[in-house]
Amino acid sequence: MTTPRIILWVVSLAAISFFLAMNLGTVPIIRAEAGGMRIFDNRPTGYDFETAKQFLSQLSPDGYALYTGLQRKIDTLFPTLMAISLTWALWIMTDFLDKPYRIGICLAAFIGPMCDLTENHFVGQMLALGPEAITEDLVSTASTFSVTKWVLDILATSTFLLLGWQWLLQRSRRA
Repeated sequence: MTTPRIILWVVSLAAISFFLAMNLGTVPIIRAEAGGMRIFDNRPTGYDFETAKQFLSQLSPDGYALYTGLQRKIDTLFPTLMAISLTWALWIMTDFLDKPYRIGICLAAFIGPMCDLTENHFVGQMLALGPEAITEDLVSTASTFSVTKWVLDILATSTFLLLGWQWLLQRSRRA
């Protein structure tokens, strides 16, 4: 295995590790600290103003500290590493396509995590402002980035899985 491929594996495993740390560690705790409400980041269809106010009202001080502390750190590392690893992997896996198609697929894989980082910025503002000071525009902007993140991440990950499945089928036929 070449050095670039080893680096890709390391970055990919790090991204997966941070994803698991969030979804098996911090996210369930924050959700419990918000009366069972899903955190902003885990709402594929977004959220409205009233839902945001309710979540912020129900979030305990311990949940707030975790969301603004460790969760934010992990949720900065995960999308950054995902952008690198998924874009890189898809570039390798789409070498049979014409360059414009490869670029389009890879842009989706890169822009999705960038929307995640942007959503995190706006969620941080909502958390700092609290339920009484957030605005409908702020919530709407954060929610739009959340939905866009989910759409692009699902498309890019589905493409990755389909190409991986195709590669495995081709490899098994050769054996």
